[in-house]
Amino acid sequence: MSRTATYLPADTLTAPAGHSDALPFAVYGTADSLSTPFPLLAPHRTASAEAVFGPTSTLVPPSQLNVGARSLTQNAVFQGFVLLLAATYALLLYYHLSDVRALLGRISRDTAAGKRLFDDPSGSGFTRFMHTTTAIGLLFLGVITVKYGDALVPARLLATLPHGAVLGLSLSAALLCAAIMLAQTAVLRLTGVITLTRLFIAQLQTLRQTYFSLAVIGISPVLLLFALCPRGQGGGWFLLIVIELTITVFLYLRETLNLFISKKVSILHWFLYLCGVELFPISLLWLIAIR
Repeated sequence: MSRTATYLPADTLTAPAGHSDALPFAVYGTADSLSTPFPLLAPHRTASAEAVFGPTSTLVPPSQLNVGARSLTQNAVFQGFVLLLAATYALLLYYHLSDVRALLGRISRDTAAGKRLFDDPSGSGFTRFMHTTTAIGLLFLGVITVKYGDALVPARLLATLPHGAVLGLSLSAALLCAAIMLAQTAVLRLTGVITLTRLFIAQLQTLRQTYFSLAVIGISPVLLLFALCPRGQGGGWFLLIVIELTITVFLYLRETLNLFISKKVSILHWFLYLCGVELFPISLLWLIAIR
């Protein structure tokens, strides 16, 4: 069976009643009107920035756009680690509040009893508290190292570091500080064995650990606030850290001098101890950091 196509004359394709000329084309056009191009499909035209934004506008290169420099400390991984340290510090104070009082009591010792600060601490609980405080203090040293290094690392290098690497840098700095402390302890013990002054070296080590624990207890809250400040801010907290650290160092130097004098050791050896054991590792790391 075959089908027959039916064609309508072109003149029958007229617009219905009520047609308006508002439209750009007829609703029902003729066959010739179908060849007219659609008005919206006009050729693409480009315009300059002056034509769009005005004659006084200028183009800024993308490299000069201020999109904000990245920071080592402004990421969730590092800030979460700092908050974890804050919680650990709070638990330390909660469970060892009596040991904190004992530590402050050793700093302001009772001179009537004749007990010196560099005497060995009594009780295994207090010794365990000192070791725990030292471990927390090493982690805080890693945090302050990253916070200080934030201003030294170039911006182009910051863009290539993932957020997880910041925590690795903090822990690496803490391990480096622990290695330095172990090296100082080894040097002191070797000196005590060679010079037959083991008791004197043990008292000196107790004195060092006592004031390091005091610095951790006193400076940690301010250091936590400073570590969470945005880049370029927190100058007031940093100044407070410097003041507290200066006071702690002054008290430590005074007590070490009293120890050397009480043992009738020359002050020249006191200077040699400060330069060779205390200052040399710090100055060496400082030179490496600024280079």
